[in-house]
Amino acid sequence: MGDFKMIDQELIKRLSRNLNEILEDELKAGNEIHETFYGKFSECTDDHLFIWLKYPFKTAIRNDLEGIIYRPVDDPHYWKAEYADINNNQILACNFDKKRFYY
Repeated sequence: MGDFKMIDQELIKRLSRNLNEILEDELKAGNEIHETFYGKFSECTDDHLFIWLKYPFKTAIRNDLEGIIYRPVDDPHYWKAEYADINNNQILACNFDKKRFYY
């Protein structure tokens, strides 16, 4: 697996411009970064940069950013929803309400 730290500022700095725009809006709306990770999600995938937010997305869903796909995951074993930067193997995900952390 990858190099794990609870919140790694260097990983946050590597976030693509479009995902960073969403992240900044979420932080301004009161969301918080819960965890960062760089590595494989499964043995079948390339390394990804993951950032998980503590709460569900607080801002309106964005479908206007090139290369960014919004996906409602709604799986308690993973997370509630995500934005995926398909060109850079990066995921900005949000957790469910309150303290339901399952990963």
